[in-house]
Amino acid sequence: MILKEKIERLIDESTLLNIPLMFKLLFRYKFVVMATIVFCLSVCSYLYTRQVEIYWSSIRFSNMQEKSSSPMDAISVALGTDAKDGGFNNSLAEEVRALRLSMDFTRNLVNKLMEKEYFDKMDFNPTNKKSDKFIVSELKNTCEGKEDCFIEAMVRLVPGFYSIEDPERTGLNFVLEVGTADKRTTEILLDVVAKAISASRLDTIRMGYIEQTKSAEKLVAKERVSLKEKNYLGLVKKKELLKDEVTNLQYEIQIHNKLLMENQSQLTIAEAKVQKANSIIKLGVDNKGLNTDKKRNFLREKIDNLSKDINALELIRISHSTREIDILNSLKKELRKSERKLKKLGNTRSVASLNEFVQKSKIKVEENEFNYRVFKGYALKASKKAVLLKEKSTGLVDSLLSTKTKLEHMRPSVNFLKALEAKVIQLKLLEITSTSDLKFDNFATFPVKTKKITRLMLFVYTVFFIVFSLLGVLCTRFLFDDNVYDEEDLKRIFPKVNVLGTAPTFEE
Repeated sequence: MILKEKIERLIDESTLLNIPLMFKLLFRYKFVVMATIVFCLSVCSYLYTRQVEIYWSSIRFSNMQEKSSSPMDAISVALGTDAKDGGFNNSLAEEVRALRLSMDFTRNLVNKLMEKEYFDKMDFNPTNKKSDKFIVSELKNTCEGKEDCFIEAMVRLVPGFYSIEDPERTGLNFVLEVGTADKRTTEILLDVVAKAISASRLDTIRMGYIEQTKSAEKLVAKERVSLKEKNYLGLVKKKELLKDEVTNLQYEIQIHNKLLMENQSQLTIAEAKVQKANSIIKLGVDNKGLNTDKKRNFLREKIDNLSKDINALELIRISHSTREIDILNSLKKELRKSERKLKKLGNTRSVASLNEFVQKSKIKVEENEFNYRVFKGYALKASKKAVLLKEKSTGLVDSLLSTKTKLEHMRPSVNFLKALEAKVIQLKLLEITSTSDLKFDNFATFPVKTKKITRLMLFVYTVFFIVFSLLGVLCTRFLFDDNVYDEEDLKRIFPKVNVLGTAPTFEE
């Protein structure tokens, strides 16, 4: 049977392989089959036993930026620093996954691990094969005590012992999984990596606030320069000075007006005194008037005495004698006569007192005229000063209004500067008080000892390995086997020869 015919016999149009022939070959080459199975089982068993037992532990953490409405989020929204969108989630997921490949992050992670007391006993041997050598000690010996060399070697080694996955593909929930050949190493590495991820994210958040603070401070400096060029502070000081000057000037004007009114009143009084004194002096008093005044005074005194006598007699008289009545009538008659004379002379003011007043007026007329001139001069000066004060007040008020107008035009810039300064303060507050937006679970999973290939996986792999090995061995053995085992083989080798019969098998 030629090789081509054997290959055609192995191939089937519907099942690719001639399955009935394969079963026939299993029984034909049973010793080869058993040897192949034993070999495959031995290989799989050897590989399974050579596996390193790995302690796996994991911890979940999530993006709290989308899951919470904390005061920090409210402040961020107020400041315009909120970034809650799908792009943010994707960038955060990429950032978290990229930490494993970051040299700076890994270098910081190694430094944190080296601070642990258990570091010299930590097992960082590869988990794909068993090794009796301790790789950390080998690295130290290789680097000959050079710390930088050792750190760089560990930087290349450590990322292989942990992974960061986003199983839900949402950018919200992540799983940090660590696997090493030592239980304590797994626990320490998981704790250090989790803290390093949280710290790295916090540094990123703070860096964002720092960048925003720098931008805001640049704008603040720019606005301050602009206001300085416009002399804003000078205008503010000028406004305050003008307000004080206007207030003081208004107070001075009030006092001046009050003094002016008092002076005007005194001027009016002085003028009246001068006019009255002059009129009295012009009026004058003659001798006839003085004699008449003397008679008038005599009659007043006489009338007064007669009235007293009449009253006294009326009070003390006991009887109504003719003599008493005559005396009373005589006194009353004399009283009426005196009153008629006084009435004829006129019951006016005493000319003597008037004359005395005129004499006094002549004495004080010069003093009154001097006071009048003084008050009048002060009034003229005060009026001029009032005009000057009013003009000065008008100028100050105009200058104050002009300054206020300029400051009002600068108000938008000033308000913008105040808002920027407030934002700088808030950003610095956020920078100080910010926390990581990655929330880790309180507890990690307990380290579980497993192997990369479990028994179930080993069984599946062994079955596939045996099946494919048997197919390969049987096909190879069949292709290179020239022996005739049955009638079918004979017909294929000698297709033109008729088979007369089959020789029986004799048993001894």
